[in-house]
Amino acid sequence: MAAVVERAYRLKPRRAAVRIGGSGLVWPKLLSSFGAIQVATGGRFVDTADDTQIEVPYNRDLKALEDVLAAVRRPGDYFVRGALETPMPRVEIDGVGVISFPIRDSQIQDIIKNAERAPYGRGDETILDTSVRNAWQLAPAHVRIGGKSWERSFQHILSAVTDGLGCTGMKVSAEFYKLLIYEEGGFFLPHRDT
Repeated sequence: MAAVVERAYRLKPRRAAVRIGGSGLVWPKLLSSFGAIQVATGGRFVDTADDTQIEVPYNRDLKALEDVLAAVRRPGDYFVRGALETPMPRVEIDGVGVISFPIRDSQIQDIIKNAERAPYGRGDETILDTSVRNAWQLAPAHVRIGGKSWERSFQHILSAVTDGLGCTGMKVSAEFYKLLIYEEGGFFLPHRDT
C-alpha cells in the first residue's frame, strides 16, 4: 500500500486502529496479535522486537485497487463469524423427502443418487476432476429449507453478517447457491476462489 512507499509508521500492540498511507484508510483491530511492527519506506516490514527485516516488494500494478480501497469510509470486517442456537430447519430434497438429523446413511445414499459431481472453477473454466474436488452437489431447485422458525433465524443471521461487514442500513440479500455433499473421504484441495 502507499504507506510502504511513502511513510514509516510505528504500530503498537493492541492499538484500536492502524492508519495506512496518507489517505485516511483505517483498519480496525489489525494488530491484536502481531506485536509492534514498523512499516518502513522502501517496502520493508521491520519487526521491532529483534529488528529482523523481511523485504516485501510494492506492487505498483495494484495502485488502482489501492485507490478504490482507500476511498472506503465504512467500518467493517472482511468476514463475520458467530454462533446462534436455533431449531433445526426443515430440509426437503426431491427424490429423498424430509431429511432427518442426524442424517441416516440410507438418506445420504439417496441424496447422492439424485446429485451430480461438484466441479470447480479455474478462471473462466469449469472443471470436473475428483482428484481436486471429490464431492457431490444439488441445485437449489431440488432443495427446500424452511420450518416454523427458519425465516426468523435466517434474518437474524443475515442481519448479523450485514452489520459485521459494515453494511448496516444497506439492502443485503443471500441466496441458496447449492447443497454440497462430502462423503467420508471427500475433499476439496486447498485453493483460491476465482
